[in-house]
Amino acid sequence: MINCPQCNAQIKAKSTTHELLKCGHCGTTTFSQNNQHSTKSLLIKDKFRLKGKIYKVQTSKKIDSLTQYSIFDENKDNYILTIEDEDCTLTQIIDIKYNKNLSWHSLLPNTQIKLVEKDWLVTEKRQYQKAQYSYLTAQNAEVLVLIFQDKSLTSRIGWWIDTMEIKNVQ
Repeated sequence: MINCPQCNAQIKAKSTTHELLKCGHCGTTTFSQNNQHSTKSLLIKDKFRLKGKIYKVQTSKKIDSLTQYSIFDENKDNYILTIEDEDCTLTQIIDIKYNKNLSWHSLLPNTQIKLVEKDWLVTEKRQYQKAQYSYLTAQNAEVLVLIFQDKSLTSRIGWWIDTMEIKNVQ
């Protein structure tokens, strides 16, 4: 049992490891680790403000240690807010042309690659049960996320986000 960091109501955790919890009283979503709320965690309500825009959460899902929120902005544009550990990205799905030899294994950390008419640096690689993620960084905190799953590649482009910039909206 932990207390909601927003309203202090009790929230019952179902497991003793990592878990995304939603407060039944105020609707705040928080991340619990070992049944303890982390002060570093991100608190997401149904609406939040980021960089002058208001976003509405549609759905959230947990993939291993990764939490993904499907969100829409005021113009109904679809985004994906991804949180893992202390990393946070805000991205949109894009189609890119890439060399068919491009693979998760070929993208070594600290190597550069040119995609989407930009130079990118491979900064992180993560392997999950069903997919492999490569995070590439460009200037101004831009991020290109390449998700390899089976024989397909999904691409997302956006920004690295400081979680302190996210503000819940009533």
